[in-house]
Amino acid sequence: MTLIRHHSLALGAPLALALALSFASAPVGATVRGITESGMSYVSGGATDGQLAELRSGSNNYSFWLATTALGSGAYLADVDVHITEAAGGKLVLQVKMDGPWLFVSLPVGNYLVEATYANGRGGRPETQKTSVRIGAGDHHQAMLRFDTGDLVGEPRADGKTENTKR
Repeated sequence: MTLIRHHSLALGAPLALALALSFASAPVGATVRGITESGMSYVSGGATDGQLAELRSGSNNYSFWLATTALGSGAYLADVDVHITEAAGGKLVLQVKMDGPWLFVSLPVGNYLVEATYANGRGGRPETQKTSVRIGAGDHHQAMLRFDTGDLVGEPRADGKTENTKR
């Protein structure tokens, strides 16, 4: 399932989502920054509260934000391989393995295809999610990709307690 939201300088919804997701379990990774050969900057991380705060403080510098989570529990996912290509012509503009659940990219105005692969999906099989994004001048777009990991999901019981069951 893919969710895309368009934000024109309004950062409230993406940041609220980031804060909500920060309470999910997460693998610990490092915040990694880079610049592509064409001069696009990107940053990946956000697995810890400190990393999330660092990402949040610089979010205005990026036109595209990608978050990756487990479908059942909403837990953060890292180690997702991401390929972003131009929609017209298919030129690869970014290829990166996410070092946390968030990837922020300074995509220039244009149309892009985003393909993300999580190698450890349900049953240990890779799962690929795809979405597209159109970046206009001054835009900020967010996509959330949810991967079926077969993780445990809390199921409410009649006594009000939660029982973990396989999804």
